[in-house]
Amino acid sequence: HIKCCDTCDELLRAYGARGWSSTELRTTAPQCVTAGNNIKLLNKRLTVTAKGKEGCNLAGWLEVNKVGGNFHIALGESTVRDGRFIHQFNPTDAPKFNVSHYIHDLKFGHAYPGMSLPLVGVSKSCDPAIGTGLFQYFVKLVPTAYKAHPNAQPVLTTRYSYTQRFRPLKLDDDRRSHDSHDHHAHARAHAPTALLPGVFFVYDLSAFMVEVTRHRPPLSHFIVRLCAVVGGVFTTLSALARLFRL
Repeated sequence: HIKCCDTCDELLRAYGARGWSSTELRTTAPQCVTAGNNIKLLNKRLTVTAKGKEGCNLAGWLEVNKVGGNFHIALGESTVRDGRFIHQFNPTDAPKFNVSHYIHDLKFGHAYPGMSLPLVGVSKSCDPAIGTGLFQYFVKLVPTAYKAHPNAQPVLTTRYSYTQRFRPLKLDDDRRSHDSHDHHAHARAHAPTALLPGVFFVYDLSAFMVEVTRHRPPLSHFIVRLCAVVGGVFTTLSALARLFRL
């Protein structure tokens, strides 16, 4: 028995649970039509009130399966339709979607002392001459077991490294001028694009695990080294004293 349905999301989930097609629900169901109108009104208000360099500050956490995948911040809205994840957006709105961003913090699991977080502090801005586009970060995750000392219980976390790529939304001017004699190329360059502007983090897991153990030398080691230094200084001074007596 499924309790239904005060919101559009509840209605879509109910249809998915029954295996029914939800293709036309967003344009026909009263819950979805009302929700769509509210979203359009909110977007209009945000467009009017946003000024200068105002943007969004996003924070949160995710639980994911231990398989490759991605998470992203992108134009439009997402939905699950007939068991498939679909991202819906209007291509004519894409050039106005600014994907400039600054990453304050990003980690996969708990961070231990001295752990490298290479994406923290990364900043990207859209060049006005190029416009918006798609920023992609390809993240390689390495499962890690950290021990604060050799006898400590390991803390399971994940270290990572990354590479990056940017795909502009529009063709560059040199390519456009080169293809200006080709009417088909000109039409493609000025037609609405299917490229989804946003910031994508595409992650993949390594098949190996790394163990990091922090070793702290005991006090006896320090005393032995100190004695060695003192003995070396005393021997050197004795040799210099004999040399000056000669």
